[in-house]
Amino acid sequence: QLIDLPGTQDYSSFVAYSCQALELEVYSKIFKEFHEFIHRGYEGDKKKLCEYDENKISNNRTKENIDQLDKFFHNYILNEKIKIKYTLGGMIHIIKYLPIDGAEITQEYEELESLQLLNEFVTERMGEFDVDLRNKIFDFVKIRNKAAHPGEITAQEANQFWESYKDLVNEFMEKL
Repeated sequence: QLIDLPGTQDYSSFVAYSCQALELEVYSKIFKEFHEFIHRGYEGDKKKLCEYDENKISNNRTKENIDQLDKFFHNYILNEKIKIKYTLGGMIHIIKYLPIDGAEITQEYEELESLQLLNEFVTERMGEFDVDLRNKIFDFVKIRNKAAHPGEITAQEANQFWESYKDLVNEFMEKL
């Protein structure tokens, strides 16, 4: 329980450091292991994982999303010499394309074998990535973004965050 001390108005660093711990868990348990699998155990064509038919993409937003995936996710798949660096927000940006709890499949997922393989990898390791867990992580990204600005997080918000954080980390760890 954090104490709301007189003169102390900012608990942003508490939230930011806690989010770093969650970021490390998501990275090490999903993305690091996925890329290790790609570079050491995947026998298919890595280029094919990242290719798509541009003629099937009529939506500019979808094209922009795929271009964004090309810049980091696909770059890490294609070049194992590049040091892999993800932020929690970057990883969530990729996770949001995975089909969760029967949600509508995104065009990005339909077109990219890289996302389909990531989904298979996550499903084998964690079971299905359920919408509740995904939404909790999305919420943490929002809180983390707010915490990037000093003076934005009160003691009450930090305490609420801490309770939710413990639940999320426990749920995430149980799945792995």
